[in-house]
Amino acid sequence: MNIINYNQNLSNLIQFPVGQGGLHLGVIRYYERYYERYYERYYERCYARYCEKDCEKYFVYLYDCGSLNDSNINSIKDFEFFKTNLNCDISHFYIFISHLHRDHFNLLKSILELLEHKKIKNIVIVMPYLEDIEKIILYAKDGNDPDFYFKIEENINIKFPNIKFQHVTDDESLVKESQEDFALTESLKFPKGKVFLHHETFNIQVSHFRWVLKTFTKKIEHKTLLKFKKELIQQYKNNKKTEDSSNNENILKIIKDNPEDNLSILKKAYKKIFKYINNTSLCLYSGPDPDLAITSLTKIGWMNTGDINLKIKKNIDEFKNHYSEFLNFVEIFQIPHHGSSKNSDGKLFKLLYKSNVNMQFYTTCQKKPKRKQPNPKKNKYIKKYINKNIMLTEDSNVHILDKSNKYPSISFTISRKVS
Repeated sequence: MNIINYNQNLSNLIQFPVGQGGLHLGVIRYYERYYERYYERYYERCYARYCEKDCEKYFVYLYDCGSLNDSNINSIKDFEFFKTNLNCDISHFYIFISHLHRDHFNLLKSILELLEHKKIKNIVIVMPYLEDIEKIILYAKDGNDPDFYFKIEENINIKFPNIKFQHVTDDESLVKESQEDFALTESLKFPKGKVFLHHETFNIQVSHFRWVLKTFTKKIEHKTLLKFKKELIQQYKNNKKTEDSSNNENILKIIKDNPEDNLSILKKAYKKIFKYINNTSLCLYSGPDPDLAITSLTKIGWMNTGDINLKIKKNIDEFKNHYSEFLNFVEIFQIPHHGSSKNSDGKLFKLLYKSNVNMQFYTTCQKKPKRKQPNPKKNKYIKKYINKNIMLTEDSNVHILDKSNKYPSISFTISRKVS
């Protein structure tokens, strides 16, 4: 089988080979206790009795659902295997979107249609909280359909009205009221609210320990957003040949309401302020709760990082502090942004190497990428700190990227059971 597949008794974590993009599936088994009534006859009378029983349920999640090469889930190899993992009693289905770039997002419609066909309920989409100015920045960078960024929820709910949305942030001021974990059932405890802070966790009680999903997001700094706003207003005035400075907020509203008419202005402002931007991206830890686990027995966690920038020391420090108790439980770590040297370097790999020398790494990429990502010659720290790196290619092969600075052709499958 040509996918990364960690198969445990209580969880199944799968990374599908979609080329540049991401499609990570997690299937977590848990039990809900219920009482079954039965009748017992005693002489000529019947008496109602109750017995405790455990009902097997599954919490399923996706982390990213996109590919640079495909726009339909049916065209992905191993699609039948993907569907097979959905043939269980699914109580909740969560879709975590790291960020709104096409290669992480464009399979969503096909997946929602599949879930609707299978009559799966309690579907929630979780993504980073984006202010309007951040959506404008994304549109300025990519130039896609503006509704893709500004009306994503409305457009999805038109066809799938029962889909719910939650947004994650690291900014306490964006959460209107204090949020606490919400107990859905005896075994499930999730964050509540339309917007929640990224320190809150999704808890699934599985057998003798608790499985946890914990997010991390790093927004674009406020001063950078203000700088972009200022440049955008100036570009608009230059283009319209106006010096009126009393209607700055009106100018921003005009641009937001008519982004296509002002795309050239947006691109000029973007190039002036941002050389590269992928900061607002959602990370996700999936693994044992450190408070209720033994490292040597439950080192089965998975860390997905999307396109987050972990080359900046401040971001690395915040990431380290946020996941300080979790890193020792990570077995598989995704190198950010398809292994790009713009998003990670020696500071990150040195931290992870010290935390866990046996940690394995992977990244998603094309077989013949135009940008040559991951490029071990450019990102020399891959060679220096990582024992072995798992690379997924568009033709569904899994390769080891070794220390010789070459792309080898050794294919293998990771599969094991943990009791």
